[in-house]
Amino acid sequence: MGRNANCHRCLTLVLLAVLVTAIAPARLALADDGQSPSTVQIVFDGSANGSSAASVHEAFRDPKVSRVVVVDKALARAMLAEASSLLFTIRNVRENGLLTSVSRCSVVDGKPLMTVGMSQFKGPRNSYACDAPVPVSLVSAAVGFDVTAIESLNVAAEAGVPMTVGRRGVSSMRLTSTPVYGYYSYDVCFGQNRIVAGTARRLVGICFQRDFSFRSDD
Repeated sequence: MGRNANCHRCLTLVLLAVLVTAIAPARLALADDGQSPSTVQIVFDGSANGSSAASVHEAFRDPKVSRVVVVDKALARAMLAEASSLLFTIRNVRENGLLTSVSRCSVVDGKPLMTVGMSQFKGPRNSYACDAPVPVSLVSAAVGFDVTAIESLNVAAEAGVPMTVGRRGVSSMRLTSTPVYGYYSYDVCFGQNRIVAGTARRLVGICFQRDFSFRSDD
């Protein structure tokens, strides 16, 4: 009887392993704060009803800064844990930093001496990827957030449009926003055997980037 149970267990492991395919990570990683002079990271508490607009405006006063990453610390804080169901256990949950999407949320253009701004209150749905039939609730329990929820963000940005950048005259400035995710990975185990890796991502902030168009007579 025990031998038949072991054979059945081994066969199940083999079948699950056949289903495993590589999981593609999100497409673009953000530079760490302080590693790139063109990127500034701002962490604020969105649950306190504060605005990030003034901080973003101040960061963009530096002509070397082209990108400001605003992260809501309440959303970026996750309680990672091992989680189990009847068939599967999720172990080794890892926080892998911040990632940004290539999909834009908003775009606004401005002329010199104008102040342009935008805000983002709702973002894309959280998501997960796993090539084993693991319940969604189990993944959510392991990573510490609902992997199918739509998060609310109280994030705003303002930036002044300068007349010149260096010695070049500015004709216009474009401010764009893209979602920023907290990126997590984990191992799915059947019994004591790791059978597949999984990922999850949670919307935690917005990346604001500015780009300039210059006058042709410069």
